[in-house]
Amino acid sequence: MKQVSWDITGALDRLSQREKVLFGVLIGGFLVILVVIYQLLVGGVFSDLKMDKKQLETKVEEIRKMAPKYLKSKQEYKALMDQVKANTMASIRIPLNEIAKTIEYQGDIRGATGNRLADIISFEGQTVTTPVFLRPRSKRAKKHAKPDLVRIEQTARFREVPVKALLEYLDKIEHSDKLMWVSKVEMTRRFNNMAHVRASITVATLQLPSEAQ
Repeated sequence: MKQVSWDITGALDRLSQREKVLFGVLIGGFLVILVVIYQLLVGGVFSDLKMDKKQLETKVEEIRKMAPKYLKSKQEYKALMDQVKANTMASIRIPLNEIAKTIEYQGDIRGATGNRLADIISFEGQTVTTPVFLRPRSKRAKKHAKPDLVRIEQTARFREVPVKALLEYLDKIEHSDKLMWVSKVEMTRRFNNMAHVRASITVATLQLPSEAQ
């Protein structure tokens, strides 16, 4: 090692002043290139780390903000599923008719046998059942898969009904202790009595597939 160092030193001594300057410039340029490469490599790594840290912090903040909404949705879903599991009503017509018995109306309606909504309501047609899948599935998969829930809809009609009594009826359905809700309402005013309408309402419920069959 000493011999090598001595030879290099001797070689440098034999160089002219101009050659020594050029050699120094060469060495300096080489060192500059090494520094640049180091900065690019190390600086790039640190830059990536900073970016990853920032993205991670952003994701954590998003999760933190979404957590309360997620927990609320989870609680609502559990409450709904508890209602569905407890829902064993054989027919929506029964609770709809029971509510109609509690509402009286004022005025004369042709063909009515009394003054309660149950006296003028009619249930025409069969119930409509629709399979409900809680997880996304293709159309082909749905044909062969058992649904998670079944949506059942029943339509009730009034050839003529006072608007005030109908609105009371809709409100009682929505606030019933039964798992059912109004999914569609159609009303047409009667020209001979603007306080009365011809109405059709559709009420829906959810059941487990085993209960719906």
